[in-house]
Amino acid sequence: MIRKFDAKSSARSRKYEYIAPIALFHKSKDPLSEEELTATLNKLREWVSVFKGTKNYHNYTKTMRFSDSQAKRYIIDIQVDLIKSEKYPDAQFVKFLIHGQSFIYHQIRKMMGVMIQMVHGNEKEDFFEKTFLQEKQRIWIAPPQGLLLNRVMSFY
Repeated sequence: MIRKFDAKSSARSRKYEYIAPIALFHKSKDPLSEEELTATLNKLREWVSVFKGTKNYHNYTKTMRFSDSQAKRYIIDIQVDLIKSEKYPDAQFVKFLIHGQSFIYHQIRKMMGVMIQMVHGNEKEDFFEKTFLQEKQRIWIAPPQGLLLNRVMSFY
């Protein structure tokens, strides 16, 4: 018997990448020094660790309420690394690798957006945690450029 693969129902998890200029996550308009790069990467790694596990992502999409069971999503792993290029040695980009069971519409772009908002929107540190609570929060949405579905992990 030949099994038919369906990306929505046959997937046990998905891996996405989001690549962006590191300047999105830092206030400086100039290229970052090594110290600033390290500090920014450490801050991003601290923030993305909050996404791991099962959370209520109702604030990370337009149509869901806190009480909707579909708002609960499980992030298996998320990593942040600098991208180094021999061709463009002065380019400063960061790559997020996000592995999750499933995602809702705009979830990843809003995950990136909340970190941009923390920097450029001058939000307090507790804003990040508040996005998973019942109260509705307005979260910025990051640009779609740079978002890539890397892999669909199937049961087969």
